[in-house]
Amino acid sequence: MSRPLIVLFVFLILISLLLVLPRKKGEDNSKTHPLNYLKELISKQKGNQSPAPIVSPQPSQSPESTPAAGFKKDQYGVTLGLAGNEAYVGQALEKVAGIGVGWARVQCDWRNIEPSDNNWDWSICDSFVNQVNKNGQKPLALLWLDSKWCRMAAKDDPKAKSKPQCTDEQFNDYITQVVTRYKGKVTHYEIGNEPDLMPEWRDDPAQYAKTLHLAYQAIKKVDPNAKVLNGGLAACSGQNCSKTFAPAIIGDSQYPALENLDIVNYHTYAKKSDMAALYKTIRSRVGNKPIWVTEVGFPSEKAYQDARRPGYGYPAGEEGQAAYLKDVLPYLLGLGVEKVFWYSLIDVPKDKGEFCSYGLMYLPGKQCLGTAASGTDVTEKKSFAAYKSLLQ
Repeated sequence: MSRPLIVLFVFLILISLLLVLPRKKGEDNSKTHPLNYLKELISKQKGNQSPAPIVSPQPSQSPESTPAAGFKKDQYGVTLGLAGNEAYVGQALEKVAGIGVGWARVQCDWRNIEPSDNNWDWSICDSFVNQVNKNGQKPLALLWLDSKWCRMAAKDDPKAKSKPQCTDEQFNDYITQVVTRYKGKVTHYEIGNEPDLMPEWRDDPAQYAKTLHLAYQAIKKVDPNAKVLNGGLAACSGQNCSKTFAPAIIGDSQYPALENLDIVNYHTYAKKSDMAALYKTIRSRVGNKPIWVTEVGFPSEKAYQDARRPGYGYPAGEEGQAAYLKDVLPYLLGLGVEKVFWYSLIDVPKDKGEFCSYGLMYLPGKQCLGTAASGTDVTEKKSFAAYKSLLQ
């Protein structure tokens, strides 16, 4: 018998069964119903397989290694890292804003703002703050604690020209002028930088505690909603700092630091394996205060990786810097840090030490070790691409 006759014969039998077989009420016969069986049979006769059943897709689950899972772009920032790259800051800030970096730590240096007593020059700080605001980012203003004619720390930097100690009135005037000018543009202020590091304040924590108090009072008087951070503690992350400094300013009898700040701030350049212990120690001393890390970074030059950051376990060169960034930024947030700032935005060509190569970008012709291609634009490093992938 030919194939068409066989198919016709089977079809007639199945139609007969369909008409006579009873069906139970509510029974799902979708798989056993004769017409479905007939469709399957005809499909096989044509040499085709039945299509696979449609399965509703399950919700995708991000693997645990997904870097930024659960974190917001507003939790990521960058520190400018100035010293010869100021002309390139605008385009570099646009680049990091374009990938979603929400914060920029900018320096409002008393030495530039008031170059001589009662002579104010806002051009540099204005350019930084306005550019950050223009990009839709939020500025964290780092306030430097000495002018060209006086310093707040009781002891001079032995490498710098000797200066008398500033009066409380001089310092208060500087802070008041800054906050008045940037009210509505800047909401967060950091009071100095790494005061526990030599040769700044480590020998006189009481004087820093007083300075923090003066700044806090002056800022809140002008802008009660502004938030105050202590100068980011170096926290002895491989640096010559004082381990007793932070406990001393917290326990200061006249100006206890935790009463004169809104956010606790520290820096870390440590191995990831050491970060949890450091965070735990800081958390145990500051109660429920929010904690930020306004500097965390890693060099891109192999020479500095080998000499200053040995044994970190990352690849050499730019690949290692990119891997460290993508690894530690979300890790710090996972520990409980509220915001993290990568150091730095651009390589610092005037810095001949290890920090010259910490940037997400470098300047044309001015990379600290070796020479970059000449041009008019900053050059993105592999760490920039890593930051982009982390955020997007």
